[in-house]
Amino acid sequence: MDTYKIQYFLAAARSENLHKAAVETRSSAPAISKAIKSLEEELGTKLFQRSGRNIKLTGAGEHLQIRGNEILDLMHSVKHELSDSHRPKKFRIAGREFLLAEFGLKLLDQLKLSGTTTQIELIHCSGEDAMQM
Repeated sequence: MDTYKIQYFLAAARSENLHKAAVETRSSAPAISKAIKSLEEELGTKLFQRSGRNIKLTGAGEHLQIRGNEILDLMHSVKHELSDSHRPKKFRIAGREFLLAEFGLKLLDQLKLSGTTTQIELIHCSGEDAMQM
């Protein structure tokens, strides 16, 4: 089961319309239809009841909608947990004392509120030395 198929399926489930799902996913209606058909064949069950241009989830479709969202959420969490953005950051801020007090402390407060794991070193020095650092 490919994630792009799940994404296409979920877009169709939300909009109950293949054309709207295509716009949402920046794809085409035939690509959405093909992905859904492939999922239905793979799972051995119908996911939508079709009535003209309208589609409605079947019981199996409702189940896949719940599980599909869980799958994508879990994948997103794993990517975030293993990415560099989750690792602690280190910053060095150099400048005059009044600037460090004003901006450095504000930055520290914002980082604490965001829950970011960050190490910040404040270095008191002249403006020229700060620019070289």
